[in-house]
Amino acid sequence: MMIGNVGRDRRLSRLDVLFRLLVKGATFAAAGMLAVMLLAFLFEGIQAFLPGSFSFLLGREWRPEFLALFGLLPLLHASLLVTLGAVLAAAPAAVLAAVWSSFTLSRTALLRLRRMADFTAAIPTVVYGFIGLTALVPLLRSGGRVPSGNSLGAAILVLAVMLFPRMFSSFLRAFGKLPLGLLQAGTAAGASRFQLLRFVLLPASTRLLLAGVLDAIMRAAGEAVVVVMVAGNSPRFASSLADSVRTLSGTLLLETASAQGQHFSVLFTIGLLLLVTVILLQTLVYWLKNGGRYAKVVA
Repeated sequence: MMIGNVGRDRRLSRLDVLFRLLVKGATFAAAGMLAVMLLAFLFEGIQAFLPGSFSFLLGREWRPEFLALFGLLPLLHASLLVTLGAVLAAAPAAVLAAVWSSFTLSRTALLRLRRMADFTAAIPTVVYGFIGLTALVPLLRSGGRVPSGNSLGAAILVLAVMLFPRMFSSFLRAFGKLPLGLLQAGTAAGASRFQLLRFVLLPASTRLLLAGVLDAIMRAAGEAVVVVMVAGNSPRFASSLADSVRTLSGTLLLETASAQGQHFSVLFTIGLLLLVTVILLQTLVYWLKNGGRYAKVVA
């Protein structure tokens, strides 16, 4: 009996070692792929600066096909408007929905609601774009103030709807991680629900809420399909929500297949800019979720 147990322990130990080696190998492979991707973006992106200078980064016109104008400012402007507009539209609604759910629903109902939100957030973005193109765009066009329907406002609305379940689920998790004793102590002290929300719930979950907002910004900044389908894709500065715009990610999607020469290199510069932005935001989200510190990985 003793010998059998020793043999089984040895087999489990070997499996454990094999599993650890597989996990480490996958980790190094992922890190290597990221490094190769970053180097490729750096190598190709730097080619855009060789024929001239950094002036194209501050250019106000994007006309690469005929005039060789590679001004990124209108694309950056549109990306910021679409991203921040969608997040500012979705975040308050998601916070209010998460607060109401946390105060009124049971734990079982909260778990089911969060699973539904996760499922909705996993719907392919092209589905949101298709609904926006076939429902929202004609509605805006029929109103008369948006002639084509495809506009900055349409992109913001569709992205906000797409981001809402993701932010709602993130905020529910943030509130769910709070110690139950905090709310119980506030209730025992005679605090109202509004006072619990203002002085206990929101201050104690600020880091996780901010992490959820940054995660949504990261998601919106890299979104291309939805924006291409409903934004109109005109690379110009927007002066109103009815104007047609094009974002950085949308430009990558539309022009990479046909780009050549410096145009191709500038697109790699755009990709590098987006990649660095995502890496920085992801690092900040990780830092916030770990309480302002980096978790120590034990080998």
